[in-house]
Amino acid sequence: MQEQSYINKAGLTISALASLYLSSVFFLGMSEGLTAVVFLAVGIASELGKYASVVIATTHHDSGNKRVAVRYFAVTAILVLVSVAGSAASLLATDTKPKTKHTDLESRIADIDQQINIELLAMERAASINAQTAGVAPARESIDILRTQKADLLKEKQEINLPDEKGMLALARDISVETGLSQERVQRIMAIVVAVLLEGLCLFFAVANAATTFTAEEVVTTTQGNEVSPGGSDEGSKENSENQNQHEPDKFESLVAAIRSRELEPTHENIRVFMAMQSGKVKEVKERLKAKNVVVESSGGRLMPV
Repeated sequence: MQEQSYINKAGLTISALASLYLSSVFFLGMSEGLTAVVFLAVGIASELGKYASVVIATTHHDSGNKRVAVRYFAVTAILVLVSVAGSAASLLATDTKPKTKHTDLESRIADIDQQINIELLAMERAASINAQTAGVAPARESIDILRTQKADLLKEKQEINLPDEKGMLALARDISVETGLSQERVQRIMAIVVAVLLEGLCLFFAVANAATTFTAEEVVTTTQGNEVSPGGSDEGSKENSENQNQHEPDKFESLVAAIRSRELEPTHENIRVFMAMQSGKVKEVKERLKAKNVVVESSGGRLMPV
């Protein structure tokens, strides 16, 4: 149990930090200056709200408050979609300026080559008539100028440091070649898949961590309620069990009195702690309270004192 708890906490920490980083990058890049800080705060708040809502939804679901659980699950779904969008956008966000400039230079060089070929063709035609034709010398000058321009562009192109195409970009390129889809589309699909996987891990470890914590609390409560005397034996355990069964009606009556006097709010956790019982038995106590007209259940599934 303890080893599983450590695994859940480690998994939650790693996945939560990864999701928080990607969402922060996305929201921070939406603006500049103080406004960027505001967007960053919104992104961090949405990440924290995502974990809070899923834990609350799971708790209400286990407590039998289905309607409240559905509402919180809806909030969780919205915040998860925001987180997926932010993570995917951050994964796709790369510095495209060097690549764009490199492509532009290649296009300009190709245009110059085309112009050089045209001038060479014109010069050949003029020379075939007469080497001293008036069109030959201007064509040569134009070709020299174009070649100088091309040399300058080639030098500028060599000075551009293009980022190495590796990781997701390289994989997207290979998939694009195999499937016939554009590389940009493949990159978008891959980013969304990775973002969804990350959010799935975040929610899985959040729920698992909450469940492990809740189970540990139940084990402690049960152990405290079934402690064996120092000379412990099976007879001692039976005596404790019999005493607990004898005192259970007294506990229930004390619970009824506490609720009616407004000293205790009839929530799932309060009832469980007051009665010192496992979470699975609280539902039975709730039904007894409703049958005795001590509480009524609201439309949201919450118990209210009569």
